[in-house]
Amino acid sequence: KQRGFHKISYLPLAADIHTFKPLSFSGHYKKFVSDVSFVGNSMFEAVKKWEKKIKEIAQIKKIEEEIINTQLNDHREPMGKIMRNKAAVNLTDLRPNTSLFIDTAAYFTWKATMRYRHKAVNEGIKAGGVVYGDEGWKKVIENSRIRNNVDYYRELPSVYNFTGINLNCTSYQMNSALNQRVFDCA
Repeated sequence: KQRGFHKISYLPLAADIHTFKPLSFSGHYKKFVSDVSFVGNSMFEAVKKWEKKIKEIAQIKKIEEEIINTQLNDHREPMGKIMRNKAAVNLTDLRPNTSLFIDTAAYFTWKATMRYRHKAVNEGIKAGGVVYGDEGWKKVIENSRIRNNVDYYRELPSVYNFTGINLNCTSYQMNSALNQRVFDCA
């Protein structure tokens, strides 16, 4: 509530122990074996979606790099606070609590997350890892390291069981939270 959110509720997370459970290895699972894996979207489409929502995108682009780099340097700093500090000086039309401010915050958050995710995944899979995700990953990493999306219920438990380390790149939207993947991997 201190950060301006008025509808807040507690939402506990857990894993479905009937879906995410230890599996015994057999040849069927060989395709899921890797030292390191990342399961997730490249985020190109999400960023593009938010960019299209903002009519004033040309103006927003003027402060984009500085704001995103500030977020990347300190993920704990809320995007709204970063924007209030930078926009007050650089872009007077970007006032807090307006739809432009909220849409721009979403756009910057997704773009910062995308950059963080691309860098972390590239580093994480250098020594033989793979990525399960969308076609956008082809713009970022070698094709030989990309696998198709996996079905959450039928294949994802196999990925988690037969991967040494699963990378989790939580969105900057949840800068101090755990996401569902932490529970599913455990």
